[in-house]
Amino acid sequence: MRSRRFRKRIQVWQIREVADGFGGYKTSEYQIGISWAEIKNFTPGGRNSQNLDIAELYTGNAIQIETRLRIDLPYNSINQFIVYKGERYKIATDPTNVDVNNSIVTFLAIRERPTSVGILPAQDTQYYNEYKAFVEADAGTITSPICVETFINDMLNRSFYLN
Repeated sequence: MRSRRFRKRIQVWQIREVADGFGGYKTSEYQIGISWAEIKNFTPGGRNSQNLDIAELYTGNAIQIETRLRIDLPYNSINQFIVYKGERYKIATDPTNVDVNNSIVTFLAIRERPTSVGILPAQDTQYYNEYKAFVEADAGTITSPICVETFINDMLNRSFYLN
């Protein structure tokens, strides 16, 4: 056994239904374990030739995860997902045994697309400060979105001619 084979840390999460207190249910995610794994970019062919259709659809977003089989951490592709390097991966194939000892399993995971992104802070606050002063001078009211657009265009044109 190679002790340094599994060098990447993965988190295994599961989705379950939880009572919401009003007679219904809502879905909740919770971490069921952390495991060491060997992670490779998925490439079609070889041992993965049976998953060629998945590779064609998700080239670049799929990874192959190989890890030790644990009794306390049963992997499935129904209601589990993996978190690796802060990215969320859906388990795409059922875990299969690699060796005859049933000690190592492998499966494919596909990176999920983000549903939202964080708002980046403004790099330059000059326009914001001038717009804020403009609104405060106008008793804090904005008449229409066209007013805002006109103000910003004037600011951009003015800074273009000043430079």
